Amino acid sequence: MPHLSLDDSDYLPLAAFPLAWRWTLANQHPLSPTVLATIRPLTPARATEIHDLALARCAQGSSNPQARQVPTDGARSAVCDWLEGLGVGPSETIILSWDRTTAVATIWQTFLDHWDAFCYPGSDDVTIWPPTCDWALCYRHYDVLELRL
Repeated sequence: MPHLSLDDSDYLPLAAFPLAWRWTLANQHPLSPTVLATIRPLTPARATEIHDLALARCAQGSSNPQARQVPTDGARSAVCDWLEGLGVGPSETIILSWDRTTAVATIWQTFLDHWDAFCYPGSDDVTIWPPTCDWALCYRHYDVLELRL
């Protein structure tokens, strides 16, 4: 898989991001300003480029004998333990892509601590990966996280 790099021109202010409400509204378990500062929305143009990579990483129906899954509709702590077991460094940058114009970069610790604020059951299919790695997490709207190697 091709790796990608990001620079300052690839980002938008959080207030301009269509999913920012998930992390900022009082009834949505708002994140602290410190945590919000780690979530960097990508421009729609950059999100479009990245979405093509996301689709390749999490293609539905493709066979991946090394894939591992964890259901996300059970104990939150079980999902956190599973994610911690992936061995990603807490400050490592990761990309999350929802669709052709909606993507963010953040750090692993933010995702680890708040994965359920990024992955909504019933509506979201999200691809999550470190931009320098070949693996990806594929969140499926039917409450499954899948590791694709």
